[in-house]
Amino acid sequence: MKVALLTAQSRVAPVFETTSTWLVINATPTECNICSTHHFSARNEIDMINELLKEGIEMIICGALPYYLEKILINHGCEVFAFIAGEVDEVIEALHLDILDKPKFKMPGCQKRKRREKNSFCKRR
Repeated sequence: MKVALLTAQSRVAPVFETTSTWLVINATPTECNICSTHHFSARNEIDMINELLKEGIEMIICGALPYYLEKILINHGCEVFAFIAGEVDEVIEALHLDILDKPKFKMPGCQKRKRREKNSFCKRR
């Protein structure tokens, strides 16, 4: 599965629209590896979404994400983990262990919306 993790320095970017960098993670049942680093060339959030979709991203992990953008991603078949916080390495490990829904990774003060389930490769606990 091709995953985009939006970043700000060594953490998950707190706000989708203000980030400029994202990592592509190749996630399989046995490992999650960073494949590449990208910088958005887009100047607005719709173009940013299109850039991710053009890259073939199947799952997006980010901080705050407006509902209408989340809806666009879901309608294009992307699984969305919004309102996620934490260090990049810890979040990648949580993705691999299928524990991104744990309170440790929830942005403070944000209500996490229920994510859309897709063909998940992760182990269920």
